[in-house]
Amino acid sequence: MVGTKTLSAAALLALLCGALALSARSAPNTAATVNVGQTRVGEILVDGSGRSLYYYITETKNQIGCRSDILTCTKIWPPLMTTGKPHAGPGVKASLLGTVHRIKPSGVQVTYNGHPLYTYSGDSQPGDLNGQAFYSLWYVLSPSGKPIKTK
Repeated sequence: MVGTKTLSAAALLALLCGALALSARSAPNTAATVNVGQTRVGEILVDGSGRSLYYYITETKNQIGCRSDILTCTKIWPPLMTTGKPHAGPGVKASLLGTVHRIKPSGVQVTYNGHPLYTYSGDSQPGDLNGQAFYSLWYVLSPSGKPIKTK
């Protein structure tokens, strides 16, 4: 009887390991997508859901300034995170897409022309630009990677 239970436990363990390996291989790619959207200020970068993407002008290229410990910055301005290589949608220059590692929140953030990208918690639907020119510090980016500073 002891031998049967041991064999069953070993078989169960093997089955579990096989299932975990299969789920790891078939896990969906959650790479972020950056697209181009049409808004009242012209064509801008948007995420895969059509939400406006912003950059913070105090950040230098590939350097994070908006961290969760500074006035809850990342709660107001959630970073566009990715777990794979970001995808360039139509009109987006793949050569300008990149990533930067961040500590708070931990992970990989999408950049465009070196600018870390963020959404704005005050935007509730695609096309909203409620974060545009916010305190003259946050702006959307054009597909060329340049800020659009009109209100």
